[in-house]
Amino acid sequence: MYLSVVLVRSVDACDFTDQAALDAAFNAWLADVLTQANVQGGCDPVVTNDAAAQTIPALCSGGTLTVTWTATDLCETVSFDAQFTLTPPPAITFTEPGDITVDACDFTDQAAIDAAFNAWLAAVLTQANVQGGCDPVGTNDAAAQTIPALCTGGTLTVTWTATDLCEAPTFDAQFTLTPPPAITFTEPTDLTVDACDFTDQATVDAAFNAWLAAVLTQANVQGG
Repeated sequence: MYLSVVLVRSVDACDFTDQAALDAAFNAWLADVLTQANVQGGCDPVVTNDAAAQTIPALCSGGTLTVTWTATDLCETVSFDAQFTLTPPPAITFTEPGDITVDACDFTDQAAIDAAFNAWLAAVLTQANVQGGCDPVGTNDAAAQTIPALCTGGTLTVTWTATDLCEAPTFDAQFTLTPPPAITFTEPTDLTVDACDFTDQATVDAAFNAWLAAVLTQANVQGG
């Protein structure tokens, strides 16, 4: 009885869409191995294998499965092995991004805050530097949240998810808007003057303008 040497088959988990596709590839390999083995001679040898008693490697775990074929006829029983190796996906890795705090007073309006937030979303994904896996797709829950209001401030936590065939790790980052401090002032005192103390309307006007400046100094407006 004659048979040829059978080659090992190695496949990459990332080349399959799901376990069913991998199982189909394994079964196709079983048929291909028998063709490669090219069993000849003997008295109508019957060829069997022990694949049914084994477990196909899991898509996300990988592994090597050795299948043994046996060719039996009236006089001989010969066997040969072949290996099916599945390389699992590399683990998804990322760098935990940093949080950011911005000051409301640095923006002209809410639209400017919104633009800064959206730019931050893109920057976080760059910082995270998601790698590995099988072409992981990154998503976040920012659309379901509300950007802090310019005059109120607040902290928004956004969660990103990197999803591929086997994993869906998450990471968070925070966008904090510091609201403007409240405007404070000291209530200025009123002023009463006597017309007889002035020589003409021009001096009254000058006193009034001087009082305007003095009121602002007294008020000592701060914050905001």
